[in-house]
Amino acid sequence: MPGKTGITSNVGDRRGYPLINYVKPRGLVLAKTIHRDGFKVETQILHWDGYWRGYSYRWNEAQTDASLVRKEGLDTEIAGKTYHFPSRDECIRCHGSNFNRPLAFFPGQMDRDGQLSRFRKLGIIDDVFVQTASRQPLANPYDKAAPLELRARSWLHSNCSHCHKVSGGSGLTTMMNAAVPTDRMDLIGTSPSRGYFGMSNAHQIDPGNPYHSVLYYRIATKGAGHMPMVGSQTIDKQGVQLIHDWIRSLDPGRAIETAKSEPATVEEALALYHRIQSGNLSEKEAQAAIENCLQSQDAFIINLFAGFQ
Repeated sequence: MPGKTGITSNVGDRRGYPLINYVKPRGLVLAKTIHRDGFKVETQILHWDGYWRGYSYRWNEAQTDASLVRKEGLDTEIAGKTYHFPSRDECIRCHGSNFNRPLAFFPGQMDRDGQLSRFRKLGIIDDVFVQTASRQPLANPYDKAAPLELRARSWLHSNCSHCHKVSGGSGLTTMMNAAVPTDRMDLIGTSPSRGYFGMSNAHQIDPGNPYHSVLYYRIATKGAGHMPMVGSQTIDKQGVQLIHDWIRSLDPGRAIETAKSEPATVEEALALYHRIQSGNLSEKEAQAAIENCLQSQDAFIINLFAGFQ
């Protein structure tokens, strides 16, 4: 934070929904360090000079310093796995001036362990920022003690609402930010505008039936159509399970597709996918089913099971 100037906030109205806005001092820097197996791998920097500028720093093996990654980004191997350092263009694609606010810098996401109170005492944020956290609360999506719907909405807000929001950048009407009531998201019972992925008369969310819901397919597949579109290299298995359970809860008595070892449709493939992810098949049965689906003539089924490779 440059000097003694903090972030001032106000809650405006956007299409009838409350939207928090920030006035940020020039020179503001936000930093996030990513760890793997207890070691620092990358520190990501966002610098505000009237526009957000993104930079990545790579930590050395001694864990004593980090070096600026070239603007084109970098793919390298760390602990036997490919690690992607984003290019500066990738950073700006999501954190650019069209959004005017960095992802994750949201009161509900930062409201943990007294963090907002400490920031307020330090003068980093104001009372409006703190109060917004209680008006638009988020839960840890992986905390099963929290209500299912709140967990699901928190996951969608954190992973999807940077584009799918009121006046977002996706060009779609779907709104997944926390300020929008569930029945006003334009998501449940609505037809997708881009891609049915082989499903017949699919919905974005088909209440009670995750296997007929495009949203569930998009977050489960590793192939074309995977969401989030940018910055996501792996499948969030816990998140996929959470959204499955939430969609199912919207009409829990509804009949749905059953898992088949040789699925003929994408819907049946999704049912099999869920059964494998839930650990309801033996390792041998699961591997045989995965290998069978990877040989399918349906590219959507192949893409869905590619994440198991």
